[in-house]
Formats: sequence, C-alpha cells, structure tokens
Amino acid sequence: MFYRKVYGSVCEPVFNYSFKNLLIVIMIFPVMMFAQYPPITVTLDSTKLPILLIGTNGQVIQNDPKITADFKVIFDSTKTYQKITGPANEYNGKIGTELRGNTSLNFPKKSFSFETRKDDGSNNNVPILGMPEENDWILIANYMDKTLIKNELMYWLWGKTGTYAVRTRMCEVILNNTYAGVYLLTETRTRWI
Repeated sequence: MFYRKVYGSVCEPVFNYSFKNLLIVIMIFPVMMFAQYPPITVTLDSTKLPILLIGTNGQVIQNDPKITADFKVIFDSTKTYQKITGPANEYNGKIGTELRGNTSLNFPKKSFSFETRKDDGSNNNVPILGMPEENDWILIANYMDKTLIKNELMYWLWGKTGTYAVRTRMCEVILNNTYAGVYLLTETRTRWI
C-alpha cells in the first residue's frame, strides 16, 4: 500500500496486488479516467515514496536534444516517511534528460527519459531504487490514468506470466523546486531486447 503525506494530511490510495482490489480498480476507477480536474499547486511535505529531485539550472527540457541536469534520489528504507530535505542517499549526480512520448507531449504533465552521466558526460551505470545497474531510465507521467497504477499493474501482471517485464517504482518528482507529481520510474526495454 502506498501513502502520501501532503499538507499534513495522509492520502491513502488503494494499491494492493490482490485480485479483489484489481476488480475494484477495473470496475470503479474508469470513470475517473476522463474526469477533468482543475490544476492545483501542491507543496510536498513528506511521503512514503522515493523523492526524485531534478534541477535543470534554468534550461528548458526539450524533446531533443537531451540537456544536462542535476538529479538526486532521496530514499531511506529505514524511515517511514521521506522528507524533501533528506539526504540524496540513492543517487546524487548528473543526468541527460529530454521529453518522452508523441501524443503525450501535448499533455500538461510530461514524461521524461534520462540517462545517468558522469561529470565528463559519459554514461554512468548505477542501480537506482533496487533496480539493476543501468544508465537509461524513464519517468512515465501517467497523465491520462487518474489512478496512477495502470502501467505499474500491467508490468506486474506481465511479469507474473513468466516473461521478463521492466522493473518499476512509483516516486514523487520535484522539477526545479516545483512539485511535478507522482511518476513511474522504469528501466528501459533495451535491457531485455
């Protein structure tokens, strides 16, 4: 079960991989899929999800080419809640990032692809959030999925068939000191092609 603490209150979305909960999600939440919600400003206080901080140093993330940005991953499995002010104990370094998608480029919440880099700009294969060493990563925005779990659930179900599925991790993203929302961090499919 994932929890998120925003403005001192705890939000508890249903997120459990049982068949009963899967049926509830399939039957009840599709109505929310096309619901339009007004944009709101959120300040992240603490969360049970990992926190990803991306700082572009004033550059605008484009579709192509990748720009160099600062990237920090805050996650301490020994703590219940992760704080935005916590230490970057998973990764603290440079990335090259760009927008990802085709139709989704028109959505307000953008998806990103990024590669971890060394200071000299070369690839830096690192493990992030329990996933194997890699330098290519994806942050999926899940903008059209108001439940935020459909991609995660499908990757999990695909893995249960006995075939390889990309590993995933839900996280909170802060882009240039502004809360961007809950994203799905995944490894790229190049690992198994």
